[in-house]
Amino acid sequence: MARKRRLALLLAVNLGVPLAVLATAELVARQFFTNPAPALFDDPDLHLRDRDFVTPHPTRGFALRPDFVSDLYTINVDGFRGAPLPPDPEAHFRIAALGESTTFGWKVPDRHTYPHALGQGLNRREPQIPVLVLNAGVPSYSSAQTRLYLEELLVTFRPQVVLLSVLWNDVMFSLVRPWYPELLVRRQPPAWRSLLARHSALYRAFSMRDAVDASAHLEPAALEAYLANLEAMLDLCAQAGVEVVLVEPPLAGGRMPARRFKPFETAITRDDFVALAHRYLDGMRELAEARGVPVIDHRLSSRYFKGRKFFLDFLHPSALGNHLIAQTVGHYLWDEGLVPRPEGVTEEEAEKANPDKSDR
Repeated sequence: MARKRRLALLLAVNLGVPLAVLATAELVARQFFTNPAPALFDDPDLHLRDRDFVTPHPTRGFALRPDFVSDLYTINVDGFRGAPLPPDPEAHFRIAALGESTTFGWKVPDRHTYPHALGQGLNRREPQIPVLVLNAGVPSYSSAQTRLYLEELLVTFRPQVVLLSVLWNDVMFSLVRPWYPELLVRRQPPAWRSLLARHSALYRAFSMRDAVDASAHLEPAALEAYLANLEAMLDLCAQAGVEVVLVEPPLAGGRMPARRFKPFETAITRDDFVALAHRYLDGMRELAEARGVPVIDHRLSSRYFKGRKFFLDFLHPSALGNHLIAQTVGHYLWDEGLVPRPEGVTEEEAEKANPDKSDR
């Protein structure tokens, strides 16, 4: 009996001392970390609030609201940006353009998005069958959400070519401290992390300590997740026998604030943000090269100087910028024979049908 009491006392001491230390540390931390819920993305309505063209989605977190019309945006009954789909989409050569706000056409009218301009340009060349370009871009989508969307579209829309342009939201989300994969879909931390963030100042002291300035930080897990999602999309297209082309995301770094800007609650300098973006771009290009997948470069990509008339801000192209992207993408698809030409059209005739090729 005495032996059992000694063991119980020893166990109580071994447990009590660490608990007492943790309790003391918690009390001290509460003097400095008073925010009861500092988790940056502990907000299920983060990308729904003040966006009446967006609605919750069971798997992708959120999606475009079907049959929505405003002065600027039209979402058709199938949930895609732009006019209603034709009654016979199977009679068209189908191209699906997936991506984030730069594909959607942020703050430009429907007719000035790059997918709409691409469809118009290709059909002017009088292809063998009419071309239907689906604008499946959704503002704030990450690579994980785009992958989930692609899985759906390969079944429902059955495209023959997929255009992928996704990067910026993954880069932005990588700055969140602490980073976790759930950010890429739900924008919420796991339940246990949210509970600790709400009730433990000690947890907040350790997990959020880097949230003020991440200007020189690359989160390896975030980059790995981005590349894994990208590779998964390439695999999905290969398994479906669908041609896939990557489109360089637009960037006008010179239009960023010279010193710092704050995506979410994290401060970062312009030079550090551009350097971080190039790590992601390099990873995308290396993956594409390894898989033999083309990457369409254009004059709005990070490689070139861009005039102000081509951008609304440092990420989103203007109407003119979107038409320039569409022109470059259209040239590539036509020149490489990814869009069916009329029977009997030779390469020389195809060149003549492309009079502005030298303007690339």
